[in-house]
Amino acid sequence: MPTAEQNDSPSSLPAVLFVVAGASAVLLALAVTTNSTESASRLALAPKSPAATQVSAARGNEGDAGKQGVVDHRTAQLKRRLSRTTVLDERTLRRVLNDFGSAANASPTASLWLARTLRSFTAVTESDKTVRRAAVAVLGRFDRQYVLDDPFTEFFTDPDPVIRAEAVGGRARHGLSGHVSAATTLVTDGDASVRLAVARALGTVSDAHGATGLLALISDTDRGVARAAAKAFARTWRGPLPTRLIEAAGDESPTTRLAVALVLRDLRSQQSTNLLAELCTDSDWQVREAAVAALGRVRRQTAGVAVAKLLGIAYDESAPRHDRFEALQALSKLGDAASDPKLAEIAVGSADPLLRLAACRTALAHGDLRVLDALTELLEVRKGPHCDDEDMQFIHRVAWETLGDATGLQLTARDAAAWERGLLRLRTRSLDELPTYRPRHLNAFR
Repeated sequence: MPTAEQNDSPSSLPAVLFVVAGASAVLLALAVTTNSTESASRLALAPKSPAATQVSAARGNEGDAGKQGVVDHRTAQLKRRLSRTTVLDERTLRRVLNDFGSAANASPTASLWLARTLRSFTAVTESDKTVRRAAVAVLGRFDRQYVLDDPFTEFFTDPDPVIRAEAVGGRARHGLSGHVSAATTLVTDGDASVRLAVARALGTVSDAHGATGLLALISDTDRGVARAAAKAFARTWRGPLPTRLIEAAGDESPTTRLAVALVLRDLRSQQSTNLLAELCTDSDWQVREAAVAALGRVRRQTAGVAVAKLLGIAYDESAPRHDRFEALQALSKLGDAASDPKLAEIAVGSADPLLRLAACRTALAHGDLRVLDALTELLEVRKGPHCDDEDMQFIHRVAWETLGDATGLQLTARDAAAWERGLLRLRTRSLDELPTYRPRHLNAFR
């Protein structure tokens, strides 16, 4: 332990002076800090001079002006973009949304700005028709939480049919409930594109007024409108067939009767099956084709009526060739036709090789391998009274594809000899090893 003499020695004086100096520096710093704080407080409390106030206000105005300039520039960009959006397809409209602030990662402020700006472009005072159309169309694809009012219904009566159609579509995307009556007023619109939009919109709700409007559109003179209305009605209707639809099945317009057949196809009730059977003898071939194809899609509970009607058409030699071919194709989808001997009779004995082809494919779909020989013979069919060059090439190609699909054999050469060699391999396999054959629909008359 050091002695008192050592502590008082000259060698310890620098340390003592260092400590004293450090303490003095701390006290000086505290004094300066205190004075600075008091001075700053006095400055803050002192009133600003008029000149300083003006400078501060000017700087704030410059900031606000700068922000407004950015907004104005962005608004001008959006308007230019809309003025070039002449094709209102889904991809183009979605791209506008993404580019101007409605993407998934965009801020709510940007989305609200975009919605308000688009809304301003829809005003009737907007001189650029292309901008108005595009603005309504883009709003129709907008997230509904940022569209704070209804920018659509008011345009149902707009003089521009493009805007009317886009307004109806936009209203449907944002919810048509509460606006069905307004939409049904457009079922008699003079523009087919508007009526088409109404048909699609009414298919988004199940509503009595909407069903009435769709029934009216099923009788539309435009085929696209009538088909869209038929699809929408079948999707939303629940219950027995309305009298107006049954009466439309006898309408003088084949467009209307075709639309009715499409409705009946999707309703799939006993009542609709019976009415489809009647339409199978319609005077228009397209109506007959739709009705025959629809019978191939009926429920099992009503399949008996469908099978009887389709077999009757297929076996009727006085029926048009096209109708018989389509009836045979429809039968491939109905299990109740599997045991009927008429299929084998047509597959083997029909004078028309095209009908033999259809009957073979349907019989194979029901697991009847006895028609493989008849199908093999079709590989060698030649031109004749019921077979021209085009038919012959079609039959050869489809028969060969069917043999491979139904047996699972990988056949390389397209002739009867190659099939005979494949048949030898086939006989060594059990029936359980054969693939399930599902014939694709053939458009032999297109």
